[in-house]
Amino acid sequence: MRAVSLSLLLAAFTAWPAFAEPCKGAEAQLSQVSKALTVNALDIAENALRALSVSYPDCPEIVLHQARLAQAKGRISEAAGLYYRYTDTNPGDSRGLAYFGRFFLEQRDYMKADALSAAAVDKNPDDPAALVLRGQIYLMKGQSSAGQNLLEKAIKLDPDDPEAQFQLGTIYDKAKAAAQAVEHFRKAATLNPHDARAWDYLALNLEVVGDLDGTEQAYQKGLQVNQAGRYHDAFLDYNYGRFLAKRNDLSGSKRHLDRAVESAPQVRAVW
Repeated sequence: MRAVSLSLLLAAFTAWPAFAEPCKGAEAQLSQVSKALTVNALDIAENALRALSVSYPDCPEIVLHQARLAQAKGRISEAAGLYYRYTDTNPGDSRGLAYFGRFFLEQRDYMKADALSAAAVDKNPDDPAALVLRGQIYLMKGQSSAGQNLLEKAIKLDPDDPEAQFQLGTIYDKAKAAAQAVEHFRKAATLNPHDARAWDYLALNLEVVGDLDGTEQAYQKGLQVNQAGRYHDAFLDYNYGRFLAKRNDLSGSKRHLDRAVESAPQVRAVW
């Protein structure tokens, strides 16, 4: 994977890329593709992109979403190549920088993710995708106040961003403010039902506020969608097993605790 150039990361970027004409008429469809990718509805996104690439062969935004699709499907080299192609051609698009930064975050290349998130926010401080990524990185750095400010701004701009809702929920979860955490995790899970992390956190905080039926339902929904990928939750079976033990369902508890160990033997917390 080639290095991200300093000019891409740090230099002043040009104006918003002028690709309105090549994409004219596809705006609504591209918006739907973006939403499908956000909630991991990959088949819908892939079919739409296939049709769009035939009808709008010169639309660069299609390349950006093809990169996101390849990333979600685990085709890392393909995704990287498409992201480089897009950002090289459209260095002024904050969304491209933000999505490329999230790609590096998922690859645990934190320096590139940090640099790209900063560049994206500098380019467009009102881009929700850029704000969410930058806010998440601030949280990872232990700069909770700065992260929370950016996440709250992102939600004001786009209250339907599930990752913003999830990340803000983690702040309240860490602060042991369960009621506020429930609010954000519920929104995250509703907006993206494929996010097992959101269901797990929602269940944990519903248990704290005393809604045990809601806790059970959240765990069940999380277990239904928990699979390998960006929204996988390695602790879901463990947390549900612990919950069942408290309810004296010892056989069910053992089944899920055993599955937790089998699925994540390297995670010591499940032992």
